[in-house]
Amino acid sequence: MSKKILTIIVPMYNMEKYIAPCLDSLIISGMEQLEVIVVNDCSKDNSLAIARTYESHYPQTFRVIDKENGNYGSCINCGLSKATGQYIRVLDADDFLESKNLDDFLEFLAMVDVDMVFSDYCHVDSQGNKIKHISFRRLSPNVIYGTKDLSCHRFYVFIHSVTYRTDVLRQIDYQQTEGISYTDQEWVFYPMANVKCWRYWPRVNYNYRLGRDGQSVSREAKIRLISHEIEGMLVNVRQYEKAKGQLNADAIAYMQLRLLERAKVIYKSFLLFYYSDLLPSYNLLKDMDVNIFTTSPEVYELTNKLRYHIGPFPYYYVKKWRLSGCNAELWGLRFRRHRDAR
Repeated sequence: MSKKILTIIVPMYNMEKYIAPCLDSLIISGMEQLEVIVVNDCSKDNSLAIARTYESHYPQTFRVIDKENGNYGSCINCGLSKATGQYIRVLDADDFLESKNLDDFLEFLAMVDVDMVFSDYCHVDSQGNKIKHISFRRLSPNVIYGTKDLSCHRFYVFIHSVTYRTDVLRQIDYQQTEGISYTDQEWVFYPMANVKCWRYWPRVNYNYRLGRDGQSVSREAKIRLISHEIEGMLVNVRQYEKAKGQLNADAIAYMQLRLLERAKVIYKSFLLFYYSDLLPSYNLLKDMDVNIFTTSPEVYELTNKLRYHIGPFPYYYVKKWRLSGCNAELWGLRFRRHRDAR
């Protein structure tokens, strides 16, 4: 059996419409170097049967694991525990890789000796047609980057761009949170802070499908699942506190950057868009705020720096909200006065 250069974990739940195009994208000339672990999260449709056909036709590459439902993170944990490839990445079952580039990507992975490879990706529509190429051209493909570059370039990195050396995850005993959505953000938080050296591969590797019904990135899902986003934020805060005494200043700076970006999404959703009456209980935000202060006063203080620009003028909306006693109506009144005065 050929040595596996890359393990691809494919979490799958009710994806009978998309799983075939996803797995088709992995059928390439050099697929003997691939290990594809499809983790079925107790699908209720025909997804499992479709995935089994690939396992049957290409047993040296495809492996299907059928397990009880545990949400996205449980699929990642299951796949990671079985992975044998030198490198590892995640491919969502409704997305697909860029087949024409995949052989070259495997050759690149076999050549380099780094903790992570960062690559371009595309947004595609529900039919798989390309909409937008997400490129990082300010990076050089000939440079070996370090931890400091993760924060100084101010990347808000998504899971689509990242391929890790498998040992990076194993050395930190990485486990993704189970039972909630949006845990893909964990994949680029604590593990990435442990990356010492990385390279950029300047071609499209991943195609990220938008516009699918029921997608967790839709506006409706984000409103409905805001409690999952909050729980994920608190997980990140706890990871940050645990990591502070273990990682260097550059890694900590990267984690702070990620925490602020995630906090911004949550606080803005409740404060700047609260009066749409679409969000759930306002107490969720207040409870999260107390939890952040209790767990990490440092992160709590960092979030005071979150600002919203009204014209050229910054408004430190989280700090102002706290000064109002976390009173939504009083904060909203003061915010509207500030906004209208500009």
